[in-house]
Order: sequence, then C-alpha cells, then structure tokens
Amino acid sequence: MLEIAVESGVKKIIFPSSGGTIYGEAKKIPITESSPLNPQNPYAISKLVIEKYLDYYYTDYGLDYVIIRYSNPYGERQNPHGSQGVIPIFLNKIKNFERPVIYGDGKSLRDYIYIKDAIDATLLLMDNNNKEKIYNVGSGTGTSLNDLISILYDVTGYSISPRYIPNDRRYLQRTVLNIAKVRESVGWSPKVSLYEGIRRTWDYLNNSISREESVESGKSLK
Repeated sequence: MLEIAVESGVKKIIFPSSGGTIYGEAKKIPITESSPLNPQNPYAISKLVIEKYLDYYYTDYGLDYVIIRYSNPYGERQNPHGSQGVIPIFLNKIKNFERPVIYGDGKSLRDYIYIKDAIDATLLLMDNNNKEKIYNVGSGTGTSLNDLISILYDVTGYSISPRYIPNDRRYLQRTVLNIAKVRESVGWSPKVSLYEGIRRTWDYLNNSISREESVESGKSLK
C-alpha cells in the first residue's frame, strides 16, 4: 500500500495506531509518546511494525505521515458482539441479562475515549502541519473496570453482577495516555464525559435493536 501511495503521489498517511497496546505494561502513567514501546501481542506488534515502515517511507521517499495512538475508542455503531470494545460488549450482555466477564480483580485501568472526540482530534491532526509525527489521543483519565461497571449500572439502571476470572498476560494492568501533546499542538481536548458517552451508546444500542425487531416483524419504521 505504501509503495502504491508513493507511486500515486499521496501526500500524507494518517495511521490509526494503538495507544492501548503498543506501550505494553507501562512503568509510569500517564504514558507519553516518548515512553518505551513494548508490544506484547501480535496486534500491537503489527501496529509498531507499520509505524516503523511509515518512518522509513518518509525518510527515503518523502511520504509524509501522522501516527495517532488512540486509547480505547467506544461509541455508537461499535460491534457489541465482537471480541474488542468492552463498553458495547458489556452493555449488550447487560441488555440480555448476561453477566459481563472481567479478567482479574477489576482494578486494571483503561483510558476510554468517545468516538466523536477521537474523530475531532483526527481531523485536526490531519490538517496540522506540525513536524511532530506521533500523537496520543485519549481521555487522559484512567477508569478501572470496577468503576466502569458502576457507571454502566447508573446509566442502564440494571443490577450488574460481573463474573471474575483469572487474568492472563494478554490484558494489561494500566493504560492511561498523556494527551498534553495533542492539546498543545492543535488545541484539542475531549468534550464528552465517560458517563455521557456510555449513555449515548446505550441509547443507540436499544434503538438499533428496536429497529431490527421492527424490520423482522414487518412493522413500519416511521
């Protein structure tokens, strides 16, 4: 793809990397863009490899790029049946009276960023001519899975009893991004709180299921 981009005269590549995994188990949080990189799974390794290729093509061919290391994006239209995206997955389980599964004791920290905020940051960085190439995009705040469950309870009104199972090395204990660099470069800060973002995701999940049920039953969607 990068070869074709060079041949076609593409000016800049915007690459969505992974601030949630590429740093590995960080010794210090919040994590800055200059923190050590220690990917611990194939997904994270592939992100780092692509970052290295981008730097190579910039140095040798002049193909400009910006790397955006997102934390944990969530929001409407995210697949609630997949293996990634704990918020829609948990919401879907709650709606179906199933117990969410938590690996470990629920104290692990994650940085959740609402999708609209992530998109706004991306658009600003896309048009930015700053020489910096790598930016973290997240909320800058860590939320434990136990605290997340409490927010899900407040939003849905459902009584939630998660099922805890032993953790394994795939799941990091602390991932919280430092977002000072993107704030200073393009004036971006997240606007949507975790509670509000989850509320919007919950509303969308309920409405989309209602629309699916209407289509299946032959009812009008007016």
